[in-house]
Amino acid sequence: MPYAEVNDTKIFYEIDGEGEPLLLFHGVRGSHRNWDFLRPHLRKHFQVIMPDSRGHGKSTELTEPSTIELYTTDMLAFLEHLEIPQCIVAGHSMGGFIAQQMALDAPKRLTKLILICTAPLVDVEGAMEQIKIGQLAFGLEPQEAVMKLLEFEFHDPEKIRNTPGMIDSLVFIAKEGQRLANSHGSAQGACAKFNIQDRVKEIQTPTLAICAKQDTTFPCRWNNFYKENLPKVITKVIDHSSHAIQLEQPEKLAHSMAGFAKTS
Repeated sequence: MPYAEVNDTKIFYEIDGEGEPLLLFHGVRGSHRNWDFLRPHLRKHFQVIMPDSRGHGKSTELTEPSTIELYTTDMLAFLEHLEIPQCIVAGHSMGGFIAQQMALDAPKRLTKLILICTAPLVDVEGAMEQIKIGQLAFGLEPQEAVMKLLEFEFHDPEKIRNTPGMIDSLVFIAKEGQRLANSHGSAQGACAKFNIQDRVKEIQTPTLAICAKQDTTFPCRWNNFYKENLPKVITKVIDHSSHAIQLEQPEKLAHSMAGFAKTS
């Protein structure tokens, strides 16, 4: 299995497809498996690079509090390991925090920036949504938790139920969440401390900000914020999706990302 040993930790990753390199950052409690239904569409256009952030998936577990800066330092070292001088960087949710921090810390490493269902900080509304999810799933076995959360987390639960392999993938991610509960708690703490609202204007990288119309964790009003504050931004709203846009609307998401990559 491919691992990169960087910053005294092991980063697991997968690479799929050919073309311009696209580095994908997942959110809290996620891993490379979050992209299972998006990668078949992206691999037609990109060399898709999918690392597990420290404390997630198959990467080294976290044993102490973390920060978005630490994840970012890991990922910059990861790019060095892969000998990739520049690439498109995309992040979903917490992954968007890492992507924005990278654009601030190492702008020359990014050719383009894609922000997916994210923001420059977690506000009270977003925090409450995550607390609700945790409360609903508390004490439940992974299969039971997934089935209970379908109605709450997804815009179209029936579509999720009827997509082959989707429930199995969600159960796998839920099991990972239980195994890595302490590490994921550290990640949530890192997100709670993250706030670049006053620094967004410094990001000069051409950016695509995508929101899901029914997302209640990072509502589309954050796209309006980016439109007003990011110097080189294009915004996109994708309908019929909640926060997990890579699962609910993978084709539309991939189409938007590929189209943006082709812009000058």
